[in-house]
Amino acid sequence: MLCMPFSINGAKYMSIESEVYIKPNSWLLAVDEDGSPNEKLSIGAKTYIGRNVHIVALRGVHVSANVLISDNVYLADNYHHFKDGNKPYKEQGVGFKKEVLIGDGTWLGENVCVLSSHIGKQCIIGSNSVVTKDVPEFCRCWNTRKSYKRKQTFNNFVKLGYMSKWLHHSGGTVCEPTDIAVNKRHLDMLLAHMTLTDKPFMGSVTEPSRALDSVEMSKILFGSDF
Repeated sequence: MLCMPFSINGAKYMSIESEVYIKPNSWLLAVDEDGSPNEKLSIGAKTYIGRNVHIVALRGVHVSANVLISDNVYLADNYHHFKDGNKPYKEQGVGFKKEVLIGDGTWLGENVCVLSSHIGKQCIIGSNSVVTKDVPEFCRCWNTRKSYKRKQTFNNFVKLGYMSKWLHHSGGTVCEPTDIAVNKRHLDMLLAHMTLTDKPFMGSVTEPSRALDSVEMSKILFGSDF
């Protein structure tokens, strides 16, 4: 469903699937920058696009299904050239940098700007964020300076805790390993505490089934009578 007023330029380079809802004053622009007839802008089924959303694609902006795009969001796979400091920037043209990919079920808050970046599925990008780097799936990002931790980072923290004579407890979720799906990462964190240190640790308590997993894994390690 398209709510007027609404602007589309370069429709032959776009594909919009079923049950997409686009609110007023949004602008979709696909530019024939490379002379290719390929699809440059795509929007997946059941995606919601809020008011005043601006999407510019030179070669590839692809929004997956069930994405929630709030008001005043900007998506672009390009940038303005700025090499000549003496020439007005608006006269220096634009250039392609990298495709924009928005994963299934992701939510972009109001005033978010996504520039040549890949955002994984089921992410939340907080309002007023400017995204210039890739965001792994299942992440919640409230500012662009966040450092995304991975499984190896978690393991390294556990090892450092083991080496310190001042720490007598290995901790629990010392960081979030975002390269592992959110419904499984607690298992890898527990395994690290069980295999990389001999200090006490805290099990997962973020959800009842994860607490039960902590107990079951402890039974495997220490025995059911421990």
